[in-house]
Amino acid sequence: MRRTDLCTSFRAEPSATRSHEPGAGNWWCGHKAFNKIMEYCVQGDVDKRGLGYAFREACAILFDWGNDCDVLVEAVLTKSTWIFYGPGKPKRGRICDVRYKFSGWADVEQLYIPNITERVGTVQGGSHTRLAGAPNSTIRIIRTTGITSIGLLSELRRTQ
Repeated sequence: MRRTDLCTSFRAEPSATRSHEPGAGNWWCGHKAFNKIMEYCVQGDVDKRGLGYAFREACAILFDWGNDCDVLVEAVLTKSTWIFYGPGKPKRGRICDVRYKFSGWADVEQLYIPNITERVGTVQGGSHTRLAGAPNSTIRIIRTTGITSIGLLSELRRTQ
């Protein structure tokens, strides 16, 4: 755990969801990690899986946690705060009797920013995740951008 001041952070997340607002998540990557993931996409992504899939590999984001990582969110911390940081740990998943593993990249540091989201009720009786304390939240979304990412069904077809 360390205290950090203003910094820009990035995350990939699914676009097709009503359960949370863009950027309403605790897991982020800094500039160095983002640049490493981008470098892989430009130089090493021979299967052309896209930036969202590279985030999955680098940060060990299972398909169970969201089908597509097709939105890139850029944000800035608005005040000094405590964060947890470190590489992603290996995760295993299973979909339709197909097992898979994302190891996380040892040289990609992830940031966990606690207490920046809150769950609230919705009209349909479900719950919704949003940034806590808006408009004075600890994090401010700068921009969201659609990105290329191989989806769950495409990956299943490729691995079978």
